[in-house]
Amino acid sequence: MHFEDGRVLNIPALSEEYSDSINRLYQVIHSSKKASYTISSWVECLASLHYLKQNVMSFDATVDDVVRELERRKSHLNQHNVNLLAYDLVEGLFV
Repeated sequence: MHFEDGRVLNIPALSEEYSDSINRLYQVIHSSKKASYTISSWVECLASLHYLKQNVMSFDATVDDVVRELERRKSHLNQHNVNLLAYDLVEGLFV
């Protein structure tokens, strides 16, 4: 972690479980599967898919249903095949 001026913060000690979760999230965020999405668009895509699945869609919504809803609500996230990969990645984080 860094301050905006570049000074290093002391990183708190994390349990192995949290450390593993953060490492998995880091790997997903920096995955080459993001294609031409910027990091911020990729994170928006991942977070939006998770939010839609958990809070908006019905419990029996399919992957295609969730991805179509994402693309309907956020037209700038329009790389369908990348969005499908993102869904699989984000769902794998919470297994």
